Parts: sequence; structure tokens; C-alpha cells
Amino acid sequence: MRAVVLSYSHHGFGMGRTAVQLGHELVGAFDPLESERATMAETFGCPVFDTATECLEAARPDVALVSGRHTLAPSYLQACVDAGVPALFDKPWADCADRLRPVVDAAEAAGVWGALTLPTRELKVFDVIGQSIADGMLGDLAHFHSRLSTSTPTRYDNMPSAWHNDPSISGGGCWAVECQHGIDIMLDAMGGQPVQAVAGVISNAMFRRPFDDYAAGLFRAADGSTGLVECSYAYPLGNHSGEYVIRAVGTNAIILGQYTADLVGQVQVHTSQGVRVYAETPRADMMASIMGRSIQALENGDPPPIPLRQAVRVLELQDAVYDLARQSSATNGPHLMAAPAPRP
Repeated sequence: MRAVVLSYSHHGFGMGRTAVQLGHELVGAFDPLESERATMAETFGCPVFDTATECLEAARPDVALVSGRHTLAPSYLQACVDAGVPALFDKPWADCADRLRPVVDAAEAAGVWGALTLPTRELKVFDVIGQSIADGMLGDLAHFHSRLSTSTPTRYDNMPSAWHNDPSISGGGCWAVECQHGIDIMLDAMGGQPVQAVAGVISNAMFRRPFDDYAAGLFRAADGSTGLVECSYAYPLGNHSGEYVIRAVGTNAIILGQYTADLVGQVQVHTSQGVRVYAETPRADMMASIMGRSIQALENGDPPPIPLRQAVRVLELQDAVYDLARQSSATNGPHLMAAPAPRP
């Protein structure tokens, strides 16, 4: 397929590189910054454009690979909707649900195909939880827990995605950047039932920078099941990329997914009959897998594996946790936090 990359940073770079590895052709690229356009021209070897609309009109792609700053990415997706170009949309999607919701509404009304590229959907534990719920092995889901700890926020400083550390663009810190993975898997495990945030804590105690370096959201589903999603920037810089743990506790079994010290993933299913162990999907394979599945669905005329509407659901819960945490100094701080981007 002929693809364009809308916005650079490590998100756009990763999507563009992965598309080429999957055998697709990059026919255009866009970023609002001239310096990033120059980098894209050199990296991708394709024409670059000053606006997303110009890129779509001139390149006439089969699909757009969309990412970008939290406050601007929805406008790039809107350009795809206006041009009728299908899109793969990488997180963080937006700083808040209110900025993205009108664009998703417009895409659905116009029938423009769009898919989210959440690599954590390719985790083996995601499939094991879903299958265990479907066949009854888990029993009723009682508790869900996700913990994602990535390395320190300095990894973004002086990089094309330094805006992750600017709450006036991102809307916050680690919660605005990383919570989407855990909330998405939690929502899938809980099914289509209503889920609400009931508590939130954000902290900048570790690095004392004006954004959260630890955050936790507590959720309750309509059937009474509880979810806890944690994010942090606590993992030390180095060769390892972080810690990721997913746990689903049911009335019949416990499912645990995690990566070991050598980054080899493992999924354990604990029942009264013993423990069953599965190999986890290698981290390096996940982005190519979700992009490949999504593009194949587009080529086949199938629905997107992860529709755009899921991003709105996730962001609504992301926003709710921030709102709860920011109500009190007991759940916000202890050091001064910068003001987030105003919501529309």
C-alpha cells in the first residue's frame, strides 16, 4: 500500500519504518516543524509537506499513519476524514477525550476507516484473558491490575517527542503518555459494560518535575469488578525498557502476564489443577503485528481490529482519573504540577 506519515517523533518514525518493513511504500510525510520535515525527507526518502491536508492531497495515499503532539494529533486525523483517507492512529491520540471525540464522530458519520495501533493488543496475555473469559475457565472477573513502569522522563528530553514532558501539550505526565495500554486491556476484559473511575492519585515525588512520574487509577465496572491501572517513570535508564505486569483475577483462576529480567515474557494461568505457562509475544514483534493486522483488515475490507471509538473510551477514563486526583493535595503532588492544556 501507498502510505504517508503524518507527524514525526519516535511514534511517526516507528510507524513509517514498520510500514516499510512490512513491504509498503512511503509516498509522503508531514510535520509542522521544518526541522522534523527535513529529518523525515532524509529518513524516509519521500516528499515532505507543510500541512497534513497538502500531504494527503498531493500524495493520494491508500492509508495514513497518524501520530503527533497530543493537542494536534486529532487535527491530523480530521484531515484524513476530510480527504476520505483510511488511517492508522498511534497513541497518545489526544490530551483529552473532548478534543478527539468530534473527530471520531465525524469519521464514523463519513464511514472513513480508522484503526488504533496499540501494540499491547498483541500480547499473549490479552488473548489468554479473553479466551479464559469466553470458555469460563477464569470464571467471573473480580479484579484486574495493570502496571507499566517505563524508564525516566529524561529519555524524552532534547528528543523530537520532548513534548511528552510538557503538560500544556500532553495534558500531564506518565498517566497521559502510558495509561492507555492498561485501560484498553482492562476495558476489553470487562466487556462492553459501563466502567467508571472511582479514585486517582498522581505523584511527582520521584523526579520533582512539574508532571506526574507515578499515577494510579481505580475503576469499578457495572458488575462490581474492580480495575487498578498504574503507570510510572520509575524504571532505571539502561538496556531494559521497563516493567509490565498484567493480572486478571477470576472466581476460578488467576492469570498473570509479565516480562522476566532478560525481557522474555511469560503468561501463567493458575487454577486448582495447577499452573499452565505460555510464552509471551516478544516486544520487538508487537508493533509490526498490530500494524500488519490492521493494514490487512483494510485491504480485505474488514472492520478495524481496534476501532477509533476505543480511544475515546480510554481517554474518558484517563480524564476522569486526572480530575479525581487533582481535586486534593493528598492525591496530587507533592511538588508543584504544571497546568495541563485547557480542554475544548
